[in-house]
Amino acid sequence: MLISISSAYRRTGLMYAKHRDFFGVDSDDTLVIQGTTQQFNPTLDVGTIEASRKADPIAARSEWDSEFRTDLAAFLDDELIEKAIDHGRPLELPPQRDVFYRCFVDASGGSGHDAYTIAIGHKSATASSSIWSAAPGPA
Repeated sequence: MLISISSAYRRTGLMYAKHRDFFGVDSDDTLVIQGTTQQFNPTLDVGTIEASRKADPIAARSEWDSEFRTDLAAFLDDELIEKAIDHGRPLELPPQRDVFYRCFVDASGGSGHDAYTIAIGHKSATASSSIWSAAPGPA
């Protein structure tokens, strides 16, 4: 059995994915529960929570009320990226003749707080859009 406990934060990562996929879902092997700090630990000082809420209401909703933040963003929204993914195609495709590919790399800075990512793209011959494949590394 694996038990994970976390405060809600950004709408990304393993904890968010488990919450998104299993909160309110009857599953034999995964249970996701959500509650406020006061619900799980009523012995905490309410004054401390209220002082935190006054200092930073948005962060307090995440830290004390277990709400995923909506004010944190990346360059592209996770929902937009998910809609652009073709899950029906193979994970890897062979290169096509007469197609010029471009590759971009965002190497991790070594801080442990970011991920190494590579993206390979080409211009579609039949459309005015570009086609990109990304291979994110572990954070």
